[in-house]
Amino acid sequence: MRHSPWLRPEPGHWAGLLAVFAIAAIALWQWQDRPSPAPARAPDSDQLEAYAREVRLQASDENGAVTWQVEAPTARYFERPARWALDTPRWVLATADGPPWRGRSRLARSMLDTDRVEVIGDVIMQRMQPAGVTRLETAYLKVRPGRSQARTPAAVSLHGPGYDVDAIGARLWLDEERLELLDDVAGHYQPAR
Repeated sequence: MRHSPWLRPEPGHWAGLLAVFAIAAIALWQWQDRPSPAPARAPDSDQLEAYAREVRLQASDENGAVTWQVEAPTARYFERPARWALDTPRWVLATADGPPWRGRSRLARSMLDTDRVEVIGDVIMQRMQPAGVTRLETAYLKVRPGRSQARTPAAVSLHGPGYDVDAIGARLWLDEERLELLDDVAGHYQPAR
């Protein structure tokens, strides 16, 4: 019975077998020493670039009167896309006449390439007037502070002196004291006595 050369290698076969193992070991060693490439950063990454505490921002008109102001205990800046995220913000939006609108939410995002601010989660805006408090509640509101406008596609509850109204979606013109409820509007009104 004849045995395979691999089971009983002859002296010349040992040299070839050792050469194959040496080449494999060198290739494995060089492959392991090579630094792994850095992962590519996603174009829409949420990588934190800056962090701030006790933030207060405000804007004023040409006469120096404050047109809007926002405060938040913490704020984070993200580069891609360029935006600020403010945690539990509180804000004040001045109106042309009368008292300002005051608001709060769980989060606000300000995209730096627009004049738009998104306020998200348990959004409440209210305004004190001589007749009483007007209060708007929703889950999401897109605000354009420079234009004193806001809108939402979400469910809205509006409460005021003598009325309660629920709707889906709303547009607000804060300077004009005008509100448009968009869909499924239902409520009740009790005239003043």
